[in-house]
Amino acid sequence: MRVINNNTLIRLVMLVRRYIVGRVTIWVQRQGGWAVVLQQSVINAYRIAVTLFCCFGIVAICAYIRNNRR
Repeated sequence: MRVINNNTLIRLVMLVRRYIVGRVTIWVQRQGGWAVVLQQSVINAYRIAVTLFCCFGIVAICAYIRNNRR
C-alpha cells in the first residue's frame, strides 16, 4: 500500500476546502442562511419521524389483528 505524501494530502484538503467555500456556502446563503437551512433540516427530520411512527403503528395494528383473528 502506497503512503500518501504530505504534499498530496495538503492539496486534497485545499481542494475540499475550496469546494465547500465555493459551493456549499453559496447554497446556504441562497437558502437564507444557516438558521433557515438548519430549521428546514429539523422540520424534515420531524416529518420523517412522524411518518415512520405512523408506518410502524400500522404494521403493529395489522400484526395484532392477524394474531388475534378467530
